[in-house]
Amino acid sequence: ASSNAGSLTSAFLHDPLLRTLMPNEEAFRTLGRRTLATLTWALDASYGLTDVICDEAGDVVCTALWEPAGMTCGALCRFVLMSLWMVCVLGLRRAFCVAGMLLAFETRRHQHAPTAHHLQLLGTRQSEQSRGVGSKLIQVGIRRAEKLGLPCYLEASNERSVPFYKRHGFKVVETYYHFEGGVDGDGNRIVGRGPVVTLMFRPLGGVAH
Repeated sequence: ASSNAGSLTSAFLHDPLLRTLMPNEEAFRTLGRRTLATLTWALDASYGLTDVICDEAGDVVCTALWEPAGMTCGALCRFVLMSLWMVCVLGLRRAFCVAGMLLAFETRRHQHAPTAHHLQLLGTRQSEQSRGVGSKLIQVGIRRAEKLGLPCYLEASNERSVPFYKRHGFKVVETYYHFEGGVDGDGNRIVGRGPVVTLMFRPLGGVAH
């Protein structure tokens, strides 16, 4: 989980959504990394749908975290523990900010794709980006879902990644501004509408663009 968290921290260092949760870069490099490590543990221990690509030294350079449509009892227990951990480590305000965002995402996921395999996160270490690593890894999860006869779903937290997901057969089903009219993780008032989250769905066989 630690190596996965390192690649994800690098991948999302400039992500508009996650940096709204943790605007301070130093805080993101420390608390953000620990949060991503905890999320990786919770998802991987619950579902075993974590895919990685490593470099020659064995370090993780790309991570994909998937989950099925339904939550198991074990997953529920782990996410309760994760919620308590967030309150203790991130503080009450930031923990509620994260929890509120995830709840809003889950509500929309069940509206748009109640049976789909859900790509929670896909991140490639900055030094390995634009080399086809992410494309190779996302196809592992897509093929797994296709074999089960299931669609796929994700929330793109950076507008720049939307064309990438479209190339892999996803289509936009909603654009969502979670922080509009609210505050960031540090309590600062959001200017404008805040970061956009693009909700995307991939039916069986994908969508041709």
